[in-house]
Order: sequence, then structure tokens, then C-alpha cells
Amino acid sequence: MIKLLPSDLINKIAAGEVVERPASVVKELTENAVDSRATRIEIKLEQGGSKLIQVIDNGSGMSEEDARLCLVRHATSKISSVDDLFNIHTLGFRGEALASIASVSQFSLVTRQEGSAQGSKVSLDAGQQLIWEPTAANEGTTVTVNNIFYNVPARQKFLKTPGTEFTHILRYLQQLSLIHPELELKLVHNTKTIFHYYRSDWQDRVEQVLGKDFSSKLLPLLARDEGIRIEGFIAKPELVHASHSNQYLFVNDRPVYDHLVNRSVLEGYGTLVPRGYFPAFVLKLSLDPQLVDVNVHPRKSEVKFLNPSRVINLLVRLVKTVLNSNDLARSVDFSQKRENLSIPRPRLAEHWQPGTSEKIQKPSYQQVTQAIDFNQQFSSGIECIKKSPLEERGWNVLGQIHRSFILVETPEGLQILDQHALSEITNYSRLMKERENGEVCSQQLLLPTPIEVSPEEKNIIQENQELFSRLGWEIDELSDDSIQISALPEILKHDGIESIFHDLLDELKNEKEPDQSKRELALLKFEACRGAVMFGDSLSFEEMKGLLNQWLQVENNAACEHGRPAAARISVEEMRKYFKR
Repeated sequence: MIKLLPSDLINKIAAGEVVERPASVVKELTENAVDSRATRIEIKLEQGGSKLIQVIDNGSGMSEEDARLCLVRHATSKISSVDDLFNIHTLGFRGEALASIASVSQFSLVTRQEGSAQGSKVSLDAGQQLIWEPTAANEGTTVTVNNIFYNVPARQKFLKTPGTEFTHILRYLQQLSLIHPELELKLVHNTKTIFHYYRSDWQDRVEQVLGKDFSSKLLPLLARDEGIRIEGFIAKPELVHASHSNQYLFVNDRPVYDHLVNRSVLEGYGTLVPRGYFPAFVLKLSLDPQLVDVNVHPRKSEVKFLNPSRVINLLVRLVKTVLNSNDLARSVDFSQKRENLSIPRPRLAEHWQPGTSEKIQKPSYQQVTQAIDFNQQFSSGIECIKKSPLEERGWNVLGQIHRSFILVETPEGLQILDQHALSEITNYSRLMKERENGEVCSQQLLLPTPIEVSPEEKNIIQENQELFSRLGWEIDELSDDSIQISALPEILKHDGIESIFHDLLDELKNEKEPDQSKRELALLKFEACRGAVMFGDSLSFEEMKGLLNQWLQVENNAACEHGRPAAARISVEEMRKYFKR
């Protein structure tokens, strides 16, 4: 039998679309604050937002009548007809957010409109009935959300750790901060101020949020064409990463992801960016609302352009023009390179403590052997009584082509080997053996390397400090927005460690698995890849032989951990057949 659902259940079903996690609540409430023309927004959190989310703004506030209506589903001041859906100038417009949030939390709202003698407070009782009462209040609105999903246990159990939930909130607030430099934004978590950004121009805000080092490598751009305006910053080619995490796109002030825009920017760089890497950018596209559809995704995180080719063509031309008109030579601090020498040092994992000085223990025979093996990883300088794996198989190294592939003559024909895959497979095998033995090889830097980090990155470091320590990293806090690295896994090169470390944090950012052992395996794969010989590295014959000898000793060495094949073979019979011999 068909029956109407009670309003309480309807709201909870709607909450499933609107409220995915605490970050969803923060997003909805801060967007409402922006739409209310606030100039100051303060966000207070406890336990990653699962215990408390409070958003305080100094916007226009609500009248008593509006306050009474704000918890009714589809009650909104932002649209009044179907046509308005295709001419949207605000961030929130569906009128579902407050009702949905209130249905799955202990909710209260205090608001006062300019010129009103008193404010209004609205909340819901145990039966989800509206309670309104007059109250003293500052101009603006304060929304308090306690114990999200307290009445929906099935949803509550799917919340991640407070640290993970807080990371999602930080990620969103970083985007909000970037696109609204006219706003003063403050974030407090567990009574500690995480950031406090004062009103500024856009370039200063980019520096506040992303750091001086990051912003110093950005190039400004601006273009207009038939109702489309593109402005912002693209990075010099030296600021590339292995993921899209440092690409910030805003369409009509809305943070979105659009693969066409990302691909267009990459196309503009041409061969300046290595394959598999992506340039950083902060871009703002402003279009007539009728030329873009923001309703293609429930959380409004994607858009659809009416004429995408116009946007793409303009963006590709603009990126090429900016890159061609700027000096892209990378500045190198030779004094810093001389100072940041490293000393390989094998260490026992159980003695590794973050940020503490300790006596260097006498290494074991196994550790000494392991360190020697690491330092000789691409050479065959140590004489062995028995034949090398290459000699045992009768393989003869012919050389390297395109500084990417190694050619080997074999009794059966020809082997073509991917040098990066060989090195990555060997590295991962070595790291797994260290892990099994409870040991880690770490290199201590003579001078620690300081690195700027965002609040989100700092939270990731703190949440994974034990994991970093276990893998051979020594990380200390310098200030609210910087850390220093005193030691790192021996398998990684200390040159370019800042870029490597940011990419490592991106890996953790995108790692959905909360299980620490699985996270550890993901990072070992990352280190094996980043510490490997790369495409474009020129190798001597001895280095090629050393690399092949090590690879041949690894079991299951046909493919790297990313699934890429390591070798291809062409038999003599195939060659004879091809040449009709």
C-alpha cells in the first residue's frame, strides 16, 4: 500500500543527499553566510566537526518570519521560478540545507536582522517540532550543530576518525578562503586557532593560504572573450605534482572540478610538464549564469558549460601566451644544495622517535650489509665468486635508447626493459624486506630542510606521525605553517625533497583507507616509485648491469606495483619471420 512518509523521515532522507559528513554541514552553513553578504565568518569545531560545528557570521541576518520558515524544506529566498534555476548568482538555493541538517543533529540558530530590536532563536524539540523564542543577539547569524547523526546511528558509524573528518573540512575551507579574499575567515578546532585570514586582495590571500614558496612560483593571467572572463595564476613548470590536488578551479565563485579545464591547462603547457604530472593553478572563471549549468551534481561540485569549446580554446591560448612571455628558468640556491648533504644511516624501527635526538647505536652486520647494498644499488663493483644473474642467463646489455629503455641480447632474442619499472620493482622489494625485518634505512640530513605546509597538510602530518616515523622520516614543527625534515628514507633523494614531501602528503590526502598498515603499503609504493630511476635518466653500462642484476633477483618481477609491465621480448624466430628469413 502506498502511503505518505512523515516529514521527519522525509527530512532524514533529504539529509542523505545534503549531509554526507561534517564537511558537508560546514559547506552549507558557510555558503549561506557568504550569500548573506557577511564580511566575517568564524567556524568553531570539536572532534573534526562530529561533536560540534558552529558558524558565526555578521551578515544580514533574518527577520522573525524568516527565522520561523528557515527550517521548512524548500523554503528559500534565492529562487522563485523555474527560470531562476538557470540564472543562479548565489551558492545555496535549494532551501533544503538547514532542514536536512537540523533533522540529523541537535540544532539551534540565533539570528538578528539589521534594525531589529531583538533577535530570534529557533531549534527543534525531540519530536522535530519548531521552537521559536526571542533572544538578544548580534547582527548576523550563528548556527550551532551538535552531535551530527546522533539520531541516525547507521550514518554515524560511517564517519571516519576526527582527524580525517577535519581534513575534509580544511580542504573545503581552503577553497572558500581562496575565492573570497574579501572575507575575514577564522577557524578554531578543539579551542585551537588553525588559521585567521584577514581581508586582503586576491594575490595576498593566495599567499596566506598556499604559502609564500608556492605563491612565488605562480604567474598571473587574465583574459576576456565574449562574456567569459578568466583570471588567476598558473604555476611555473617547476611546480608540478603527481596529482590534481594543487589545482583550484572556481566557476562563478563556486569551487568545482572540471576535467576539460584541467586538460586544457595541461595542453597549454605542452612538453614543459612531464607525462603523469600536473601543473598547479588557481583559476577563476566568470560567465553569464545562463552559459553554465551548476545543477549537474547534487553537491554542485561539477558544472556543465553551454559552449565548452569557447572556454577550452581561450584557456589553452591564454596559458601558452603566459608561459611564452615569462622567464621560466628555475633559480637554484647552490649554497643550500652544498649544505643539505645527507648521511645514510640504517636504524631500527622500534628506536625511531619523531623529533627527538638519540645516540647512534652500533649497526648490526645485517644493517651494514643493507646500507652497502643501497649505496651500490646501480653498480656491480662488489666482486662475487658466483656468476651474476645476467651471466647466469647469458644476457648481454646492448645499451639504452631514448634514455628510457634498456636493450638486452638474450639467447632467445631481444629483451626491451623499462628502466623505471625495473628500478621501482627492485626498490619495493627492498622496502618490503626491511618492513618484514622490522628495520628501516634512513638518511640523516646535516641541516634540516624547512618546508611550508598548509593547515590541511599539517593536520595530515600530525594524524600520520607514527607512520612517518616508522618509515624513516623525522619531522619537527617549526611554526603554525612550517615544519622541518631532519631525516628521510634512504631510498629517496634529498634533492627536491620539498616537492617529494608535498606529493607524499597528496598521496595521504587521497588515500581513503583508514587502516594504517594499508596506508603504510601505499606510502612504500610511493617511495619505491619516487626513489627509482626515472625516464630520461642517462645510465652507464655498469649502472644498467647493476639495475638488471638486482631486478632479476626479485620474485614476481614482471610488473611494477602500478601494474605496468617491466619487459617485452622479441624472439629470434619472430625477427626472422618479419624479415622473411
